[in-house]
Amino acid sequence: MNEIGERKRSRDLAGYSDTGRLYEWHACEDCGLARWVPVVGGMNAATGSVASPRCKKCWQRWVSRPTRVPPLRSGGPQIGDTAQAWQIGKAGTGSYVWHACEDCGRQRWVNRRPSYGRTFRRCYSCAQVYRHSLQIGPDNPAWKGGRTIDRWGYVLVWIPADDPMAVMLPKGKRRRQHVREHRLVMARELGRPLTRDEVVHHRNGIRSDNRIENLQLVASNREHRLLEAAITRAAKLAVVPPALRVDPGPDYAWQTSLF
Repeated sequence: MNEIGERKRSRDLAGYSDTGRLYEWHACEDCGLARWVPVVGGMNAATGSVASPRCKKCWQRWVSRPTRVPPLRSGGPQIGDTAQAWQIGKAGTGSYVWHACEDCGRQRWVNRRPSYGRTFRRCYSCAQVYRHSLQIGPDNPAWKGGRTIDRWGYVLVWIPADDPMAVMLPKGKRRRQHVREHRLVMARELGRPLTRDEVVHHRNGIRSDNRIENLQLVASNREHRLLEAAITRAAKLAVVPPALRVDPGPDYAWQTSLF
């Protein structure tokens, strides 16, 4: 009959591997069930303690117990109050501190993370905004000048959010701080942001040629289509022999006056 506190090597126990590990005959703290428990913290009989003071069933019951308790203060936690994880209903055995976000001021329990010696200064949402602000524009380590070309052949340029022309940035969930360069060039030439209805036309048809002398402002998309149609008709008429040319009429003369 084994006695509580008796220790043996695994090679002396039936059904255990012959690794020489030290075991102790220990009684569960909750139900009193006696069983062999491995010893940790030492390999001799004088040092070390049992790895688990509870049996498996009692341990599962203990970790799933309701751990939320009333606040540590009658009026609720105050900035700087500390608590253990089990006191505030969190998993694990860490230490927490009642902390306020530096940006929005929202108060919450924050893991003290003693291995790092610091706490989270911002809540999750504010930390995401702050991290994103450090990775856009010239502050991004992959910054390549802020110029790119979209799939339609237009040049896109990056502008900061505080730029007076930032109102021309596209809206939506996938908002980017890039605006088409030909619109930005025309806006800076006029000294005002362009409206959504205004269209900038490339005179030579090259969408990447954004010189101001190659750009023309059109009041609406409808007028821009009429302008391009008139240019196309004029180009077709230029290649027709004079003997076969037909007077297009007054409507054509009005459309060609647009450019």
